[in-house]
Amino acid sequence: MIYTVRMHGIIVGHSDLERRDPSSNAASGIFRPGLGYELVEPIFQLDGERGRQAIEKLALELIDADGHVVLTSRIEIRTRRTLELDVQFVG
Repeated sequence: MIYTVRMHGIIVGHSDLERRDPSSNAASGIFRPGLGYELVEPIFQLDGERGRQAIEKLALELIDADGHVVLTSRIEIRTRRTLELDVQFVG
């Protein structure tokens, strides 16, 4: 299932969240940037508490393939070998 990351209605990118860890209620996967990624990319380069606070202020939301908001407590975009989306689900 494809998931979309949005910020105030702007599409930041997409991921299939192909790796899931039910024990920690988390998922991750390859992130495919959308047009809005340029707006948030510098924020994800920040480290530490400053970075966490800035990410929270973005008000990112995860949307499933049916258009429903998925409740999350954390959404992060990281650069590893590829761009990766890490999500912590609520619950």
